Amino acid sequence: MESVFSSLRDPWARKWLWFALALNLVAAFQSWGFHHFDEQFQILEFASYKLGNSPVTDLPWEFDARIRPWFQPAGVVLLARVFKDPFDLALVLRLISAVLGWLSTVFIASCCSWWFKSEQFRRWAILGSCFLWFFPYLHARPSSEGWATSLFFLGFIPVVFRIRAHLAQADPARLRLPAVEALVCGALLGLAFETRYQVGIMIAAGGLWALRYGRLDSSSIAYLGLGLLAAVLLGTGLDAWGYGSMTLAPWNYLVVNLIQGRAAEFGVDPWWDYFWMGLGRGLPPLSLFLMVGVVLSWALKPRSSLTWITLAFVLVHLLIAHKEFRFLFPILPAVPIQVAMVFQSLEDRGVRWQPVARVARLATKATLGLLLIINSIALIVATLLPPRMEILVFRQIYNESPLTLVSLGTDPYQMASLPVNFYRHPKTEVLIHNDPDQLPRDRPFWLLQQGLESPQIPATCERHYTTMPDWLARSEIYGLLERAGALEWVLFQCRPLPG
Repeated sequence: MESVFSSLRDPWARKWLWFALALNLVAAFQSWGFHHFDEQFQILEFASYKLGNSPVTDLPWEFDARIRPWFQPAGVVLLARVFKDPFDLALVLRLISAVLGWLSTVFIASCCSWWFKSEQFRRWAILGSCFLWFFPYLHARPSSEGWATSLFFLGFIPVVFRIRAHLAQADPARLRLPAVEALVCGALLGLAFETRYQVGIMIAAGGLWALRYGRLDSSSIAYLGLGLLAAVLLGTGLDAWGYGSMTLAPWNYLVVNLIQGRAAEFGVDPWWDYFWMGLGRGLPPLSLFLMVGVVLSWALKPRSSLTWITLAFVLVHLLIAHKEFRFLFPILPAVPIQVAMVFQSLEDRGVRWQPVARVARLATKATLGLLLIINSIALIVATLLPPRMEILVFRQIYNESPLTLVSLGTDPYQMASLPVNFYRHPKTEVLIHNDPDQLPRDRPFWLLQQGLESPQIPATCERHYTTMPDWLARSEIYGLLERAGALEWVLFQCRPLPG
């Protein structure tokens, strides 16, 4: 019998899925830092507080508001019992994230055998799921968006797979899911909710789709609900442990951010801004191709489970005043499938989408070639480039501590007006100076330089580490990297200054 792992038994799909796993793991090793500050301050710094490395006063306002889940920080605390070095711990988290993301890709690829009649479109969908430029990078991120996305699809796709197989058999009886499988799927969906509450929209929409088209029997619904409830109760217990007393963090999140309007304090945008965000950050014209494909799939495949979960998720987020493109990350795994579904649907309707005229064929090939080139370049850059170069320097400082660190300009351990304690060695003394004449003269020290523009480095200092080679830092490419946030950081080891 086929299963959600059946794609690994298909020789063609298997080779590309293993290649995708390799890219995910490379991204995990390379992707030092975080995509958004929430990943650092509401997961790692929460865990740092529980590990006794951060005072409660250093935590963001969300801690006092009790609106963030503790499922991920609790996992970090548990892993910290084995991995004492914070950089090793962060790497393990990224590796776990990469594997979770890859497993969700395997499940989706397996379900493509039910979604597509055409082998050509099935292969397109699988290749898109493996190699769209942002997937290895996002899979490697241990963010709430990343884990919630993977956990949701790991819990939802097996149910979809069973439903599609049952419908294909034209069995008039109601579908009974295996009890253990239903419990596990429900628990994974519950953990997705306990990682990021907004995924509850997709869970609700997916549940309504299953009730409408899945013909599940009462025992299957009960086991799914029981698994989900168990995960939510676990999350509630972890929230009580994290905050020190019983609280309902999902309710607090709803009240504080939406009813009291705290989220709107970080910016209010019109409903159509998500389209501009998607167009710009998804790399045009590739992003335009994907966005048009998704919208067309909503119209052409109204009964698809992917239409139900993605359309509901987008509509709700259009109504919320504060918008950030990362809020839509949970629907991204559905995008390549939905785009391929459009071509499958057109073919099913007898529409000839392939051009006949020679000029049109050449134009189509040129356009697809351009999209492939854009995606390939972006895939390489996103997979290999760390989002926060300073974390590489923090690792060097941590390994050399105890030491006195002099930073020219700003405190490197301050980001978004909050201290970064997770990566800081307790015996690292940080001094902030803008004038080289103020450097220590009574003891050896280390000097940190950010970017290419800096005061003159004393002759007693020797370069110890840099985040990028000199040729790259002084090339035209550096300007592009700098605009992307990839600044050069240089660490010097210095002898005491004379006099």
